[in-house]
Amino acid sequence: MNNNMPEIGNRSDVGRVRKANEDYFGTFKGDFGTLVVVCDGMGGHKGGSVASRVAVEVIKSHFESLGTEFDPKEELKNALIKANATILQKAAEDSELTGMGSTAVLLLIQEEVCYYAHVGDSRIYHIRSKEIKQITKDHSLVQQMVDAGMITEDAAKNHPKKNVITRALGSEGNSEPEVSEELPLCKNDKFLLCSDGLTGFVEDNEILKVAEKYPPQAACEKLVDMANERGGKDNITVQIARITAGPKPTLSENKKTNYLFYTAIISFIVALVLFFIFVLGPSIWQNNPGNVTPAQVDTLKVQGNQPAQNIQQGTNNVKPTQQQVAPDKKNEKPKVNKNQNNEVKSNKK
Repeated sequence: MNNNMPEIGNRSDVGRVRKANEDYFGTFKGDFGTLVVVCDGMGGHKGGSVASRVAVEVIKSHFESLGTEFDPKEELKNALIKANATILQKAAEDSELTGMGSTAVLLLIQEEVCYYAHVGDSRIYHIRSKEIKQITKDHSLVQQMVDAGMITEDAAKNHPKKNVITRALGSEGNSEPEVSEELPLCKNDKFLLCSDGLTGFVEDNEILKVAEKYPPQAACEKLVDMANERGGKDNITVQIARITAGPKPTLSENKKTNYLFYTAIISFIVALVLFFIFVLGPSIWQNNPGNVTPAQVDTLKVQGNQPAQNIQQGTNNVKPTQQQVAPDKKNEKPKVNKNQNNEVKSNKK
């Protein structure tokens, strides 16, 4: 029996535009662990809601039929294959259901690890150490365009073809599931499963803030409300699972990368400052006629017995020589006082 019992929150809403909710979800617990599922149906009001419900029910039934020993990756794949076959069969039996299909995201949580699988553009996010990461890649046309470098990720968000998916359960085309490798769990990890009714209106960084601020159920309520406030043009379904046991997370790879990046930036700035101080600084000081350097002070002392007009002109502490006097004072002689040591002193006002 799985002793790692996550805290689960969920909410599904029809939105502000659609007349029927074609999303379906479920959370199931047993010897297999904890299974969290979200499906987004398509194919009309009747077909879409039937497809998503059938998918969840078949996936649930498949895992409940397993023994205690099984390959999680293989059974996630088998569950989705069965769901696909069942949807196709029901569509063939009822003409009103022709063309129906569904996306699916599955998360299987066991003692210390989890596995996940998906078909379509419904998503799973992993939240750890105040960072969010989308761990599924959309099976969609715009995602293929992003991967090919044809458009940017920002452009994909508002692309007119953003709702065209390339894989789906019940599809006569590609319905192949994508299954993850084993993912070790840490205490307070959060996994968010959702349909595109959420991600079409709420940004990833906003999802992170809400999931970090609220417990799972309150976070699901808040996120659905945000999507509705921004139009609610699609059905919205969210499930969040928080891991309640396990080791504390170590420094994530993202944080390591950030640490190295900022260390390099700081090192560069320090090196630049030192370069200006020790390499460019002395030459700038010497070439600035407005500054009196120690060498110039010594020169003034050495030249103490020389006429005033021979004093270096680069200092601010000495009056101008006769040639520099204003035109109306050309005939005046500079006033010079000599002390006992014959040092020259300029008259300061």
